[in-house]
Amino acid sequence: MNTHTDISAEEALEAEGPLDPDGERETQLLCVLARLTELGMVLAEKLVAQATVDNVAPVDAGEVGAAFAKVSRGVRMTVMLETRLLKERRLRRDGLEAAHEARLQAMREARWAEEAAEENERVEKQQNAIDEAVKDMIRAERPEGYERERLYDRLDQVWVKDLDAYGKLVLSGGQSLYGEMGGEDALVSKQIAAFCKALDLTPDWDLWKDSVWAREEAEDEAEGSPYATPKTGPPDG
Repeated sequence: MNTHTDISAEEALEAEGPLDPDGERETQLLCVLARLTELGMVLAEKLVAQATVDNVAPVDAGEVGAAFAKVSRGVRMTVMLETRLLKERRLRRDGLEAAHEARLQAMREARWAEEAAEENERVEKQQNAIDEAVKDMIRAERPEGYERERLYDRLDQVWVKDLDAYGKLVLSGGQSLYGEMGGEDALVSKQIAAFCKALDLTPDWDLWKDSVWAREEAEDEAEGSPYATPKTGPPDG
């Protein structure tokens, strides 16, 4: 998974907003209706002025009244149609926005699920590496069958009972063998050391120097790793 690409796609979709294929045409129609309303009002006002102004020539009140009724009816119908279109547009846009947000949320959830799956896979690989390394140490220090099996059982108990919600090894009394799961505390070597301490074992780092995680710690010059190159030079200050 390319998280950066997924996030960029979400940002692009969010910036684009909901697409409304009929929006432009609908805006044009609303402008036409608004213009018709204005023209109708102009005609109605002229008819009122014609009927009320003092003219020498006689005015047919019935004819003017009939014309005004037609114009005012046309204005009312235009306003009603404009109102209807505005309401339909609001409803349609609400639906488009809801669909757009649902699509965005689906993209987010898919990305979160992939990230969670990748993290679970990483943690599982790390835990397997720790488990195998500690068992290597048990076999190296406790060749006797009974003692070896006892420590295997103890290791299983540590995995089940002595890990807190954050995956940190905790001894009785609630004291963590190491701090937050970040920085050097996230190193496989650091966690192996914690497990060995819980089982009264002394880690032999030469046993795992060719393992993938040990090579990665060496290449990264990970602070606190037994595989990192020791710093040389004058002390700071």
